[in-house]
Amino acid sequence: MIDITQLENAWRSENGPKPRFEKMTADIVKIETSYLDVEGLPITLYVYEESSLFGSQLRISDGGYVTEDLALAEGRGELTRSELNDVKTQLKGTDVRLDKRDASLYMKTKFEDYDVDVVRLCETIQRLQQ
Repeated sequence: MIDITQLENAWRSENGPKPRFEKMTADIVKIETSYLDVEGLPITLYVYEESSLFGSQLRISDGGYVTEDLALAEGRGELTRSELNDVKTQLKGTDVRLDKRDASLYMKTKFEDYDVDVVRLCETIQRLQQ
């Protein structure tokens, strides 16, 4: 379970204004950042904890809204396989990944690095939307 207070307190000022945090469920925290998307709306991300044999990490996800917006811009409900592959190609060289199950963009991170990775994910989203 993610402690929202810990997330708020761990945000370092050099990463920009503190985002707005909202507990969605016991396991998911919504982060409304100060970064704006192509429509001028705050980029919203979701953070939750993933556990594996190697320990736990945080997963920061856009919830699939970026690829959905890209598809809507093309007049469709979802991107084609080819377009998803294009997105994947654009992500090369970054730590941002595309989850093909739900077409969401995400990063896996450690708690102590999550604020830096929120910024990196937002900057990547902005580049993809240009």
